[in-house]
Amino acid sequence: APDAIYVHGSTARDELMDLELIKAAVNVRGKSELLINGLTGEECDRLGIAYPGYEKWFAKMSDLGVSLESVELLLDAPNTPGESRKLLALARKRGWKSITIMSYPYHVLRCFLQIIYLMEEAGQWLKVYCQTFHDVDWDRHISKPVLKGAEPVFGKLPEHIAAEFTRIIMYAQEPPIKDGKPTYTRNATIPEMYRYLDRREKFN
Repeated sequence: APDAIYVHGSTARDELMDLELIKAAVNVRGKSELLINGLTGEECDRLGIAYPGYEKWFAKMSDLGVSLESVELLLDAPNTPGESRKLLALARKRGWKSITIMSYPYHVLRCFLQIIYLMEEAGQWLKVYCQTFHDVDWDRHISKPVLKGAEPVFGKLPEHIAAEFTRIIMYAQEPPIKDGKPTYTRNATIPEMYRYLDRREKFN
C-alpha cells in the first residue's frame, strides 16, 4: 500500500461524480494516510473553481462511515500544480516514499503528468501511482468552471477529455516569462511520463 492517498479537488460541479471519486478513495485506502484538498466552499466560490470545498466532501465521507479525524486537509492549493507542490513538500517532511493520486477519469492523467514534472524540478523522486473510478456515463453532462481566464467546459465526457488533452499539450510547452516569472507551471510530456514509469520501481 502507498504511504498516502491524495484525492485532487473535483474538476466539475457534479455531486454524483464527487461521490464516486470519494468512494473509490475510501475503498482503496487500507492503512494509507488519506488527504483531500482543504479549500473551503467559500474560497472555491470566490476563486470560481469547480471543487465545492472540503466541507461537502467531509459530509459525504461521514455518510460513508469515514472517521473525519483520520482525513488530512491539504491547504492553500487552488489548482493542480499547487496541489502537487504541496503534496511533494508534505511527502518530503513525512518521509513518504510512495503516493497514489486520484481524480476524475478525464483529469487523472494531467495530475500524473504534473507531479512527474514537479518531482523532476525538485529532484525528489517518489513512487507515484494514479487511480480513478470506473463505469462513467459517457453521455452525462458535466459542468466545469475553471480558475482565472481559461474557458469553462460544459458538455459530455468526450468534450471534457478533449479539453484536458488540449491542456496537457499546452502545459507541456515551456511557459512564456512575464515579470521574470513563468506564466504557468509546466506538466511532463507523454515521453517524459514513460521515462518515469521505466524508473519508478527502482526508487527507494
